[in-house]
Amino acid sequence: MGFKAIINNKHWGLIHKNEIFKFMRAGKEEKGFIKEVRSDGKISLSLQPVGEEAATSLNSKILAKLRDNNGTLPISDKSDPTLISSMFGVSKGNFKKAIGALYKNGQIVIHADRIELS
Repeated sequence: MGFKAIINNKHWGLIHKNEIFKFMRAGKEEKGFIKEVRSDGKISLSLQPVGEEAATSLNSKILAKLRDNNGTLPISDKSDPTLISSMFGVSKGNFKKAIGALYKNGQIVIHADRIELS
């Protein structure tokens, strides 16, 4: 199902398996984000920022990585989810949203096998 987590030494939460994009082990401290407080009081967590904060953070990471690699990266919206996860530590869905926003803003060009700075 996922990993149980202790929030601020006070509350229990759960990080579901589909929210984990890096190595996890018992006792490891990670920055997390509250995704949902359910009606039964249980807390769902994410290791990625949620909402607009997530998009802004990932957009910045993508642009920085593009600048560090001469304006091109061998990854696109058709890339394998494991490649996306290893490169950016996010889900393919979040990556596609981020590059879509960068494309709409005219900051990048998306090709079948790569993305490039405009």
